[in-house]
Amino acid sequence: MSKQPEDNTHEQRDSPYEIIDHLFAPEGGRNSLAAKSNGSKRTHAVHPRRGENIRQAWRCGVPLRSIYFSGEGVLPVELANEVGDKVAIFELARRTCKKLFDKERASRLFAVAEMPKAASLESLTTGNVAGKDIIVLDHLTIQGNIGAIIRNCVAFDIGAVVMLGAEQNSVFDRRIIRSSRGYVFALPIVPATTESFVRL
Repeated sequence: MSKQPEDNTHEQRDSPYEIIDHLFAPEGGRNSLAAKSNGSKRTHAVHPRRGENIRQAWRCGVPLRSIYFSGEGVLPVELANEVGDKVAIFELARRTCKKLFDKERASRLFAVAEMPKAASLESLTTGNVAGKDIIVLDHLTIQGNIGAIIRNCVAFDIGAVVMLGAEQNSVFDRRIIRSSRGYVFALPIVPATTESFVRL
């Protein structure tokens, strides 16, 4: 039985966006390692996935470098309209998207964004945070729970969240972005040591 040819219908259809069909294409090559790193210190980037998370990051002022989608109808019209021509949007060929994420579950819509600067302990006593309640997470490491707590904090107008034992890079982990529905960008998240927080 002969091997079926690879499905290239996605690559062949017309698209209003530049189509990246190789991991080492000029734009794809520059960002492919960043997309796999999930926001490492080396790339200083975060990677919100899904339309609502990307829109929330954009609305909170997170600089988006670029947006990638793979498949017809995957890019929400609302998102494209909201960012307009201020953010470069690229279409990934289906086979390229699969290669990019390798054994990880492929995301058909994601962005590469500048990693926001984490809030400082000093900011807890000034500005919009002053006088508001603060939630302290003591070495909590389950990202899904952290994200759910952050969503509730936004709903109840909490001033900030302090994450004891966390580093800035872990604050914007893609799993926290996903489980918080992007609201991790909406309020100050302060990574700190227990000692520094007690001294505050």
